[in-house]
Amino acid sequence: MERLIIFLIVFLMTGEIPAQATFNHRFHFGMPVVYNLSGVIVTDSAYYATGTVIDTVNYHFSGIFVKFNLEGNPVLTKVLSNPSQWIYPFEPAFVETHDHQFASLALATDSIRRFMLIKYDDKGDTIFTKTYLHPQYPAEHFLYPYNLIVTDDEGFLMVGNMEGPNPVVDTDVLLIKTNSLGNEEWKKYYGTALNEKGICVARSKTGNGYVIGANRNNTNTNVEDYIYRAYVFEVDSLGNVLWQFLSPPDTLRDWAHDIALHADGSISVASGVGVEIPLPSYNLIHFDKAIFRLSPAHEMEWERVFKNYPMSASVQTYKIVDLSDESGIVMAGKSYEPLSPGYAYRGWFAKISHDGDSIWAREYEIVDTYKSEHTVFDMKQTQDGGFIVCGESFDRSGQDSILKQAWLLKLDEHGCLVPGCHLTDATNEEPMPGIQLAIYPNPTTDYLNFYLKNGPQGKEASFRILDANGCSVSDFGGSAANTTFIVPVWNWPAGVYFLQYLEGGEVQVTERFVKL
Repeated sequence: MERLIIFLIVFLMTGEIPAQATFNHRFHFGMPVVYNLSGVIVTDSAYYATGTVIDTVNYHFSGIFVKFNLEGNPVLTKVLSNPSQWIYPFEPAFVETHDHQFASLALATDSIRRFMLIKYDDKGDTIFTKTYLHPQYPAEHFLYPYNLIVTDDEGFLMVGNMEGPNPVVDTDVLLIKTNSLGNEEWKKYYGTALNEKGICVARSKTGNGYVIGANRNNTNTNVEDYIYRAYVFEVDSLGNVLWQFLSPPDTLRDWAHDIALHADGSISVASGVGVEIPLPSYNLIHFDKAIFRLSPAHEMEWERVFKNYPMSASVQTYKIVDLSDESGIVMAGKSYEPLSPGYAYRGWFAKISHDGDSIWAREYEIVDTYKSEHTVFDMKQTQDGGFIVCGESFDRSGQDSILKQAWLLKLDEHGCLVPGCHLTDATNEEPMPGIQLAIYPNPTTDYLNFYLKNGPQGKEASFRILDANGCSVSDFGGSAANTTFIVPVWNWPAGVYFLQYLEGGEVQVTERFVKL
């Protein structure tokens, strides 16, 4: 009888329920900790991802390969583990090869550190693994891999950083080129007595070279008066530098975390703009998210900064996607908000035009903890024009027995998890009147996703969820502006619930939903 009543309520509330084109999932794959999903690939029939797991209670790091169906459900998982070696595929270094297999870049470490190139088939079985040493090994071995690309000759070009050869300890950009079988052809490093750190690589659109995104800073010599410059340069097929760009020295700029190369030779660079924060023993740099455009002559044309209040050392722009319909660029990164108690680092997404004009911005937060951190490692455009996003969801409060879990999001072409969230954008000529709470899906089984439409979105915003008896089952604060909140509900009893939005403790709007 209870199920029948719930069904009737659902029918009366919703009428026609739209097909789900978006999703939000967290996974631990039966592991004690999932460090991340670091890279994702889109195919016609599935999503493939790789990342890092801790596969024993003794904290042994291993790689994981996952195949998801188009609804985001895992259909295959395989762990790549070595009892005598830790394997970390940390960064978004996951590519499809010319023969329609997959390759990933990882850090392999035991007593020494190595780049590790892993080639998989579509079932997650390894075709080969190859490792690569520091150019000065055995005198030096510290290095860190970040990204790779498939080259025009079907080989691989890997980028990262390594401890440099200068008397003052520094890091240099390291490139390693292999053939299609992973056999090393050359390795080169690039740097000065300061720190240079390479993080991304892309094929040139105007020649046969490869463009590297990096950073130059003086944190190896200074604890204040920092130099922090975005560094972009191009090499030819043999690793010879063709040109280089350094952002102006009078502004602290974050790494060139990602780059998008355009047909006219211009380059969009995901970065950040910072300020130096004095501390007693050393200073920190806090950042706002930013993107800038280099002209075909490699000069800065424009820069768009996205302010975060307050700024934070962890606020970053990680990924950019040049949209297939040429309507603009979508970025992914991290925003920060202090809460009482705790804080929230949210997944952040924004779209801009090719002239740097803002089109929309979105934030996403899973709110089952008062110290949450959401990091996006990779984002790809899907065939329906939306986006598949992978990363990690981290509960620093210690309330969840599994502190880190993989995070997989499917957003529509407007960056929405809740359909219709774009209807509240300032660019929309006819916004819907009145405060509304948009809920999706309704009814729900695992997560409640909701978005505040047209609210005043003040600093005293808060939310609460009541059961059918009027008892509070969840309450939380946070700025409502541009944020989609994600509430895990799978452990809740089936029934009718009420979501409320409050300003200054006063209820502004209530929306009913059903948990099946």
